[in-house]
Amino acid sequence: MPYLPKPYPDEVIGSVLVRAIRHTGLPSKRLLALVYGSHRDSTSFLMVGAAARVGAFAGMDPEELVQRHTMFPYAVAFMPADVRAALMAKVLGLRADESLSSLTKSISAGVPFKRVCVACIADDLERWGEPYWRRAHQLPAVLFCAEHGTPLSDTFLPLRGEAYIHMFPMAHRVPLQSHAMPADSPAQRGLETECRELRPFSMPSGSATRRSGR
Repeated sequence: MPYLPKPYPDEVIGSVLVRAIRHTGLPSKRLLALVYGSHRDSTSFLMVGAAARVGAFAGMDPEELVQRHTMFPYAVAFMPADVRAALMAKVLGLRADESLSSLTKSISAGVPFKRVCVACIADDLERWGEPYWRRAHQLPAVLFCAEHGTPLSDTFLPLRGEAYIHMFPMAHRVPLQSHAMPADSPAQRGLETECRELRPFSMPSGSATRRSGR
């Protein structure tokens, strides 16, 4: 049975798979074949196919996996409730070789590169022994970490498209570009104040809330 580590808070699904490769030492193709039950070279960084299968290997309810570890809730946040429910049913019914990349276009179009918070990386290394990629850092117009109030750094890794995870390093192993906004700009100071007031994203009412037993 394939192994997937339990996702960390707000960890995006592509990051979970990268950590699984690191933990097991399996080649990426082998791990993906075990997880999805089919041979493949790549997977989506932002969304998940075969959610029931992947969720089972990660010890999570599939809807909880989609809500907490993919970009789905952000992509549908302003849609009518019946549309959100229909799209959730569609996502949960996807086969391993299917994806709903159209759902992530509105989320990823304005974010050319994956982003990290250097302070989060330091905290993760101290707390967990390894860092991970957070969903909230990959959202359009989010230039600061809500937890630390510090500017996010762009990496040189594209956010859009499929993640070829045999080429995809851990968050602390990538060279960083400069901050997207000067640290002393008035906009940065205003956004930093707003970031400190942000609250963690809440799952819509009626969503799965069953905790993992792991």
